[in-house]
Amino acid sequence: MLMWKSIGAMLLLTLIFGISSTLWYGQQVKVSLDQVGRNNAINKQLHNENKNLLAQHDMMLTRNHMEQATQKLGLRSPAKKQLRYP
Repeated sequence: MLMWKSIGAMLLLTLIFGISSTLWYGQQVKVSLDQVGRNNAINKQLHNENKNLLAQHDMMLTRNHMEQATQKLGLRSPAKKQLRYP
């Protein structure tokens, strides 16, 4: 009789441990999937920001923009007698 009670107690503990570990593992999977989703959203946001910065960088390198910036700084084209490197 004692053996059946001990086997029953071990089965009960195994059942409780199995169910609790399954719930814990499922929770960990859910948290990981949420984190992957957040990381994907952050990645998309950073990718879009990078595209915008590249477009702004390309715009700043245009001749027209550089001429406007030099005029704001008070610079002007060299005179004909001055040396100028192409």
